Amino acid sequence: MTGAGTFFDRSLPEARRFARYLIVGAAANLFGLAIYYLATLAIGVEPKRALTLASAIAFIPAYAANRAWTFRSDAGTARSLLRYGTGYAASFVLQVSILHLGVDLLGQRHEWVVLFGLGVTTVFFFLLQRLWVFPAAPAGRV
Repeated sequence: MTGAGTFFDRSLPEARRFARYLIVGAAANLFGLAIYYLATLAIGVEPKRALTLASAIAFIPAYAANRAWTFRSDAGTARSLLRYGTGYAASFVLQVSILHLGVDLLGQRHEWVVLFGLGVTTVFFFLLQRLWVFPAAPAGRV
């Protein structure tokens, strides 16, 4: 039973990190959507430009919240910001690739493929942040 207890003792902090990551992601997406809808509906900005603007504005608060709260990282800001941006771009490329594969090559409905891709990229970006962007939380700060 000791082995099982050890496994659960180690996985509980990761589950908490993942829950915080999901909360930050939901908040960042709601913030970005608010900017998008304000820009498109109230100001009349073209949708692709509004999406680019919203993503750019939401990027920094999402990074800051993940650094400070999700991973509680003491990593250098410049280094972690560059890595976060790289990971964000890699996650986006993965999402687009899954959409292309599922819809264009396999003929599946985009509504389902985008959800599958979102699930894959959510886990991918969490692991990338945990292992590379913000590699280790200080002891006792879960």
